[in-house]
Amino acid sequence: MAVTIYQVLAHAPSNTTPDTFNVDAGSGSDRALVIIAKSLQTGGSTSQLTDVTYPVGGTPTSATFVTGITRTFGGTRNLRVEIWVLANPDTGTNSMTATWNLAPVSGEITVYSLENVDTASTPGASGTNDGNVTTIDVTLTTLLDNSTIFMGVVGRNNVGTFTPTSPAVEDTDGETGTGFTAIDYTDLHQDTTTAGSYTITTTGTNANDWGAAAVEIPEATTTTTTTTTTTTTTTTTTTTTTTTTTTTTTTTTTTTTTTTTTTTTTTTTTTTTTTTTTTTTTTTTTTTTTTTTTTTTTTTTTTTTTTTTTLPPIERASFAVPVPAHQPELKIIISRNDAVIWEGYPDGYNHTIQAVGGDWQARIKINGDGGISLSAWLNAIGADVTVYAKTDVIWRGVVDTVTTTNGRVSVTNGSLFGQMTNRVRALYQTVRYNTNPPIGGQPVQTDWLDDKTSQDIYGILEQIVNGGEALSSEIDNLLATILKDRAYPKRSVRYNSSGAGETVSVNIEAKGYVHYLTKKMNTAVIDSTANTAIQTLLDLVTLPNNVIFSYNLEENSYQIKVNGYEGNRTIWDEIRRIVAVGSTNGNKYLFQFKGTPNGITAVYRQVNNTPQSGFDYHLKPDGELKVFGSNDPVPVHNIRAGRWLLVDTDTGEIQAMDASIRLRSNAVFVESVQYTMPDSVQISGGTPEVSTMLMARMGLGGV
Repeated sequence: MAVTIYQVLAHAPSNTTPDTFNVDAGSGSDRALVIIAKSLQTGGSTSQLTDVTYPVGGTPTSATFVTGITRTFGGTRNLRVEIWVLANPDTGTNSMTATWNLAPVSGEITVYSLENVDTASTPGASGTNDGNVTTIDVTLTTLLDNSTIFMGVVGRNNVGTFTPTSPAVEDTDGETGTGFTAIDYTDLHQDTTTAGSYTITTTGTNANDWGAAAVEIPEATTTTTTTTTTTTTTTTTTTTTTTTTTTTTTTTTTTTTTTTTTTTTTTTTTTTTTTTTTTTTTTTTTTTTTTTTTTTTTTTTTTTTTTTTTLPPIERASFAVPVPAHQPELKIIISRNDAVIWEGYPDGYNHTIQAVGGDWQARIKINGDGGISLSAWLNAIGADVTVYAKTDVIWRGVVDTVTTTNGRVSVTNGSLFGQMTNRVRALYQTVRYNTNPPIGGQPVQTDWLDDKTSQDIYGILEQIVNGGEALSSEIDNLLATILKDRAYPKRSVRYNSSGAGETVSVNIEAKGYVHYLTKKMNTAVIDSTANTAIQTLLDLVTLPNNVIFSYNLEENSYQIKVNGYEGNRTIWDEIRRIVAVGSTNGNKYLFQFKGTPNGITAVYRQVNNTPQSGFDYHLKPDGELKVFGSNDPVPVHNIRAGRWLLVDTDTGEIQAMDASIRLRSNAVFVESVQYTMPDSVQISGGTPEVSTMLMARMGLGGV
């Protein structure tokens, strides 16, 4: 049974914020709401939703943003269409509140009330497209069989009415706003069969600017029940005997006459005798009663078809986890696009922070399943990982690899930053076959080939196939095959025939967001100061999970040239090269991605070479780690790389310093910190070397 559309609400106009209106979510089972918002904004701004709330369990709960796209026209006008999804809403009619960041000039919101939805796997795949042609479509690769695709379209005022292309079915078609600030909109759906690539299409009356977004909604898990009925008939015969007795009575009367003669008188005496004879007649009547008893035996055979998905659930895990007594109040939140997948306290944890790189990697151990299914854990690849010590963020990154163990079976999914790629191009040379032997042809750089569904889930992961000679058809086939093989995580299974049968655990390896720089190829040509060059490179990067990306880059006048290398070097390669050369006066620089509650901050700064005041930490002879110059203790989980540590193993007194920290044997510049819960930390470092900077400038190594 497919996803059922209970109601379609086209709420127009929607150009106030917040905008509150009533939505009937239905009363059937496995419900979900799909919210598709369209807007037009002028003056170079974009109107987009910041929150959509609807009562769930009596408490307003936010829907989850899935995807969206902005189409700019006329230089300063922005069309926007985006999709939000809310699983398991309250039944019946309740109020919905949609909040825009900026009230649109013209806006419309369509709400689909759906039933028979696989809420644990909703949403599925998603995609977007924009253009200025009459044919409007979005292509996406569905992840599950028998899903339904929902698409919303926003267009300029004269796109006109829309005509869907079968098998797509149009649900709305309208216009809101006035004059040149009006928008035309439509919403449609299309049922699918087997998981695979589908294009949902509609056609506008006129070619003009438009944007479109689509999402896959999987149907609920289906259960097929086959009932076989067997009837058994039993016949019982009962014989009843009835006896009837008839009595006949015979009466016999005997008369006796006695004569007595006398002389003068004659006397006569009569005697009567009565004889009664009784005759008994017995009549036997036999009655046969037949009773038929019908016994029905029902045999039920149930076949269950379970729907699975490669996406994580969007619902927040609701469970209570006690804080383990052995750990220092570390709390971890794992989420995707602001939707929490898991929130709780780890049973094991360690992280690494580097002076060049920042939040680098982390490992998380959870005994049991943490309150969500093991399959949901395996589908958490690419989700945001934020680690808190009370209110402080001590590490932030994304899920790279997940391993679940259930008794004798361990399943691993990932890694994200291993061989995965969802954007690929090739640098190669054509081959000329009109010579003997064939000779190399012209160098060719192909366009990028994208798997946008994978990009929406995991962020953009680029790869370049470099070198070799081939025909263009061969390269096209190669690139398509690479995307097919590597756009999604790989899964492996390990079976231990002699292992325990009850143990359940989850092990997560996470990588810092800085690793996305290793998956982004540089295309910029730069001739500027070091700090400006780094910002130019970072401007090419987009981080996933709605993470806010900010910069804190100190000025460095050292001149840097970046040639672009025809896009054959990663942004991480370029930044490491820039950091390695230091400054004109020989000072060392560092570069880090540092996690914050709001997102990621890229930090580029000079290492402080000032004596005494340059220290951050002071390790005293008694083993106490303090803030330099005070008695304030430093929690081991808060130690950061890129700081100075004074190791005082003698008297505990801070001695006068020389002009350069490099001359102090007990002055350690922290290059790397490895923290292990609950209270172990390994600090690695030394003193910055000018020689490595010189070698980096000369291209002799030391990077």
